[in-house]
Amino acid sequence: MRTHTGLAALLLLLVSVFQLPVPARAESRAQLQLLVVNQANAAVSGATVTIFTLDGNPAMTVTTNKDGVATVRDLATGMAEIYARSGGLVPYIEKTTLRSGVNTQTVRLLSATDSE
Repeated sequence: MRTHTGLAALLLLLVSVFQLPVPARAESRAQLQLLVVNQANAAVSGATVTIFTLDGNPAMTVTTNKDGVATVRDLATGMAEIYARSGGLVPYIEKTTLRSGVNTQTVRLLSATDSE
């Protein structure tokens, strides 16, 4: 019985001395899918969308497809700023909070006469 207790104590001592590091949990990432429309709710293709995050990484810029959709992948979660622009329309600037997983948002670009 003493042998088993001694072996158990030795095993616990060895485990505590030679602990293996536990890998840190992977940082959660966000994806932002934007639908860019004009004041008539028609898709704006070719709009430039820039995302500024507060994680120290450079801004990411994408262009909307023919359906007015722009997708930005692999963003840090937290606060971000969306800046969208297209010729002849007033630029859109708004802050948003990115959560882990897919985030969706509609961006409405107004004509200069509608914004006044």
